[in-house]
Amino acid sequence: MRVLLASLLLLTLAACGDSQPVLIGTSPAPTPAPGATPKVYDQIAPDSTRPGAYAAVSSDYNFGRITVSDEVSGGSYESDVHGIAWMPQNLPAGLRVPVLVWLHGRHQTCQLAIGGVALIGIGDDDCPTGLGVIESAPSYTGYNAAAEKLATQGYVVLSIDLNDVNDNDNAPPTDRGALARAQLALEHLDRFRAIDAAGGMGFDALKGHLDFTRVGLMGHSRGGLGVLKAGQENLKRPVAQQFGIKALFGLAADTGGLNIGATDYEVAPGVVWGAAHGYCDGDASDFFSAFYLDKNRLRTDAGGLRFLFVPMGANHNYFNTEWTGSDDWSLQDASQRDAQCGSRAATGARDDVAAQQAQLVFFMTSFFRHFVGGEAAFAPLWAGRTGLPGSLCPDGTDGCLSRFLTVRSAPPAERILISAFDGDAALTANALGGSASLSGFSASTFCTPDDGGDNPPSGGHGCPADPTFSRIPQLALTWTSTGAKLTQQFPTQDLRGYRLFSLRMAVDFAAGANPATGQDFGIVLTDATGKSARIEAAQWTDALGLAPGDPYASSGSQRTLLYSSHFPLAAFTGVDLARVTGVTLVFDKTATGRVQTADWLFAR
Repeated sequence: MRVLLASLLLLTLAACGDSQPVLIGTSPAPTPAPGATPKVYDQIAPDSTRPGAYAAVSSDYNFGRITVSDEVSGGSYESDVHGIAWMPQNLPAGLRVPVLVWLHGRHQTCQLAIGGVALIGIGDDDCPTGLGVIESAPSYTGYNAAAEKLATQGYVVLSIDLNDVNDNDNAPPTDRGALARAQLALEHLDRFRAIDAAGGMGFDALKGHLDFTRVGLMGHSRGGLGVLKAGQENLKRPVAQQFGIKALFGLAADTGGLNIGATDYEVAPGVVWGAAHGYCDGDASDFFSAFYLDKNRLRTDAGGLRFLFVPMGANHNYFNTEWTGSDDWSLQDASQRDAQCGSRAATGARDDVAAQQAQLVFFMTSFFRHFVGGEAAFAPLWAGRTGLPGSLCPDGTDGCLSRFLTVRSAPPAERILISAFDGDAALTANALGGSASLSGFSASTFCTPDDGGDNPPSGGHGCPADPTFSRIPQLALTWTSTGAKLTQQFPTQDLRGYRLFSLRMAVDFAAGANPATGQDFGIVLTDATGKSARIEAAQWTDALGLAPGDPYASSGSQRTLLYSSHFPLAAFTGVDLARVTGVTLVFDKTATGRVQTADWLFAR
């Protein structure tokens, strides 16, 4: 899909920012790309993986133990306050830098020191000591590459050891460790706030340098729920004790198979939620990263972006270097035969460890440098205006079209919502007070996939494309001859301050529902003078293909997500963008089709 990658056909690494490191807040804007790239997408994202101006140093720390709680059982247990800190060296006097806290997910907690073989049934506190061949599993060090890179850019990263939580979070009744992880995240921040005030604990160099008004959290797997909970718990504190949490990132976020209630997925209004979730994830294959996003996507009180990357070849484990001994896809598909993720996958379809580590570094650095550090160079990337640098692509070629699909939900200040397609009324009226009309469809129905209740992997049913893991209201459309239309008319809108017409859509992968090559259709924009302009959707997005893989019901990878497609308003030539009155999808490129769509809007 050419969301972020749109039509970036001939980009070069020469356009990827400056060759010299820069300090926080001073990154240059992306350089226009040369060549035949359409001007509406004339940039590529800076290569955030380059080292910055500082030398980085790390230090393992252990601040003793605290008691943490389980919200569901009401029980408690002890946990180490242990982690690794990555820091920039020789910070100038008076400079305060952002603070990031990272939470790993659930894995073995005691293992063989050689090969990382899990010792099942032995907890972290019970690992035999002094043997040399047995160790506490160092999952918290599995993100060192990204943490080190951020330290060179002037960020302090605390990646914390959650083994004690993993030893206690799976015996029902349990909240799967959500509250304990949140308590530990805030405890680590509290300890470093004390260090900032008085030094000590081996971190005198950080005294007076930590900016707790700029804090970001990352959670991998069950850590994804932990960072959401940390954001909620932070707001329960007295104001003087709160931290300025700006952004949360869910890396293959998971619930551990427990849906503990909608309120537990709420992101604080002003906080950004971003995520990356591999299509070949065999551990969190129900895509609860998308669920977190969708529960918060159109809230009117939201001040922050919601964003999801789906690397089409990535699994769950390879984002953590301590977990790379196994391809977790085998947990989902024991035979490994899946056409997208298993042994029948085309050469290069899967990402290896190196490729996923490159993704980790890019996602973590660009996300936190923009949304926590305030570095403006990355704003176009997260606005859907730029392509990705070649360093992110397995073969080093710029663009890697269709390799990453995305979902983007702009906050209210950056969008004009046309229709969320959230019920029967949307067949005749839209959110702008105008009219909706359909013609030529053989079927049109609203559906909302179920969330699975207390067993999320069992959900996603209720729409024609089954399973659909975008668990939002959506309109399902079927046509059996060319010319079907879905039109939205509305009072005149001045779109000169907006850049994109955006929608979410999935193409049903059921046999015979759509051409094997996917879908294409026309998009027509109309103004108050009666002028109109048309573009062809497939020229601007790669998100209209059939979901790859074998059927999900038989342990395959094939499932539906409603990805975002963004269409630049500048491409609708001849229309007065100051007086736009309608937009129409015209399904005249294929004789038959079945799609699901949601969330039409104009975005800045």
